[in-house]
Amino acid sequence: MLGHLIGEMRILWSSVTAWACDRQHRMDTSREIQALDAHERARVLGELGLTQTELGAGLQIPFISRDLISGALHALVIDPDALRARHGSWERDMRRVCMACPARGRCRRDLATGDFARRYRHYCPNAASLVELEHVGRGNGRTSVR
Repeated sequence: MLGHLIGEMRILWSSVTAWACDRQHRMDTSREIQALDAHERARVLGELGLTQTELGAGLQIPFISRDLISGALHALVIDPDALRARHGSWERDMRRVCMACPARGRCRRDLATGDFARRYRHYCPNAASLVELEHVGRGNGRTSVR
């Protein structure tokens, strides 16, 4: 019983620490973006496919600053750089969907435990795209992205 309680306290402490670090990262990111001159800020946001309003709203969401889509792609043995180079708009769309996903906490945990590839189809809003990319990457589709 005491071991279980200690384990639960460790999980809670880990979650609180992760949340605090993420909050700090979101604040740092916001300050960094705001410090750019207007032209450079517009260029950076354009590359991300975001408006200033979307970025501001997005940075209020916990763990939004974490790049989970790259981790998801790696978990499925898909090269994120190759995807970006060959299918840039598809990758940007997937990134935006990922940033607004309500299951980011579950995704983050599954990526950390190595369970993402087995479980993502049950909750990931990018599941259809990820399945298609896996199919394409195996040579069964139009263009390899690995």
